[in-house]
Amino acid sequence: MQVHKALAQGLIDHGVTTLFGLMGDGNLYLANYYSSIPGATYIASAHEAGAVLMANGYASVSGEVGVATVTHGRGWPTHFRL
Repeated sequence: MQVHKALAQGLIDHGVTTLFGLMGDGNLYLANYYSSIPGATYIASAHEAGAVLMANGYASVSGEVGVATVTHGRGWPTHFRL
């Protein structure tokens, strides 16, 4: 079994029915496979902090575990210089 499929199935097996995330090359396969599982919902975010805050709010309101997945790398285009 591929790792992303095992992780997605593990989330389902532990009762995680909603996954929040910012999809990128680090979690693309996980998010895609998770969203294909019947009964699983993937909610996309435009920023890493948004995904984590949505998971936190979900946990506060629902009483369930809130789970977020984010990718790696820079959060801004390479033409911006600090």
